[in-house]
Amino acid sequence: MDSDKTNPNTPKPRIWPAFVIPLLGLGGFVLSYMYSNVILMLWIGIALLSGIVWLLWLFFFSRLSMPGKFKVLLIPVTLLGASIGLLRVDYYDGDTIPVYDWRWNKPETVNVKVEKITEVDLVTRHPHDVPQYLGPNRRPEFKKISLNDDWTKNPPTLLWKQPIGEGFGSFAVVGDYGVTQQQKENEELVVCYEWRTGKALWVHTDKARFENSVGGIGPRSTPTIHKGKVYTMGATGIVNCLDGKDGKVLWTHNVVTENGAEIPMWGKSCSPLVYDDLVVVSAGGPKDKSLVAYHTDTGKLVWSGGTAPSGYTAPTLVTLCGVKQVVIVNRRSIASHDAKTGKLLWENTTNNGDNCAQPIQISETELFYSKGYGRGSMLFKLSKDDKDKWSVEVTWKKRRVLKTKFTNPVMHENLAYGISDGSAIQCVDPKTGETKWRKKGKFGHGQILLVGDRLLIQTEWGKLLLAEANPKEYKEIASFQALNSRTWNVPVLVGSHLLVRNEKEAACFQLTLKKP
Repeated sequence: MDSDKTNPNTPKPRIWPAFVIPLLGLGGFVLSYMYSNVILMLWIGIALLSGIVWLLWLFFFSRLSMPGKFKVLLIPVTLLGASIGLLRVDYYDGDTIPVYDWRWNKPETVNVKVEKITEVDLVTRHPHDVPQYLGPNRRPEFKKISLNDDWTKNPPTLLWKQPIGEGFGSFAVVGDYGVTQQQKENEELVVCYEWRTGKALWVHTDKARFENSVGGIGPRSTPTIHKGKVYTMGATGIVNCLDGKDGKVLWTHNVVTENGAEIPMWGKSCSPLVYDDLVVVSAGGPKDKSLVAYHTDTGKLVWSGGTAPSGYTAPTLVTLCGVKQVVIVNRRSIASHDAKTGKLLWENTTNNGDNCAQPIQISETELFYSKGYGRGSMLFKLSKDDKDKWSVEVTWKKRRVLKTKFTNPVMHENLAYGISDGSAIQCVDPKTGETKWRKKGKFGHGQILLVGDRLLIQTEWGKLLLAEANPKEYKEIASFQALNSRTWNVPVLVGSHLLVRNEKEAACFQLTLKKP
């Protein structure tokens, strides 16, 4: 390092802070990764603070000559310039940590090849169909299926794996067919596949594109299949009813523009709910236009209600206190609407903020509700008087219990199992909020299915883990790598077949079931 060599009284350069300051910054990165829920913002703050302190040392406390200071400054500037020139952010994970790739590795456009449109039967139902988001009753639970635990002797068999367009929804499956949504440049696609082969049978296209630098590109929802029709919501609010035979449009709405709503920060993420002759979606508009219901056949608006902006969950049909109702988690509240009229029955803002997890009914009067971002879980107890006035009591609320962010908990023998803040699997008693056990690990913001008495855990990086739904401890049985890259999408179990996808690829695996 340069210093004033002509003057023997010039103090020696103070070099050690040049290494200590970056090391302290690195320590801050590590600590924020281990203990924080807002990692990206902290990392930006740590990087800025470290940079300012390093520059203060260089120009005011380093004792270097001015030419020496600029020579030292040239090192980080060169490294930063080279990094910007050579690397790009491929995506952000669930903790908003950037994942980089070389700039010359550009994402490829995935073209869906349909050689000849095949007429599809989405009317005939089969015992293991999964025709809507998550599964039966909007719960990722397949209690009648028993998997063979020995993946060493009977490993999952890959039937096919192929590229797929961006998107964070799942497959809806009826019979031999699976329907999902994906992005192709400036077009949102609804694609019907033959799920055993991965062959595309028909494609519907909308001119729409949603993109968020952190949240990614493409549609967020899972289609719903009902009586041969496919109901979808795109990330910008386009709701379609498609003929399941060939994907032709039967009716369409844009719930954002028609209801004076706004597209949420992370995109419209509401998977349609179908019951009776209604299809219900979250519009997020003011003046009784928060939740809307259309006639399944005609697309005519039947009812609307509420004033809350949209969140990121799907409406769920439940019966509480003897009343059939639709529960929806909005941006700042959880609300319930009469299933026939859409009238707002009750609303609670106790645990507001962004949320992806569905509320879970655990009794005739109780809802268990969990969320991430440091909010934790809580139990609602509902009641109504003779004048049909509803009351909502918060039985318990704990910030350290099941902080689900993208995942949904599952229930087994009256206990809830879920991924908490991406860093642990947690087993809790939803009646009391008591934690039975908590196992730390590199799960990330993945998903969980309950299969019989087993937990099928999909990590954020596409690894599949099989564990016991055990009230005493976490006991992992087997694992295999199903996908690579960020995987937020919910896997689907169709009998002994597992359909998985993320924003880059999709695959189908044959699992082995226990013999009766």
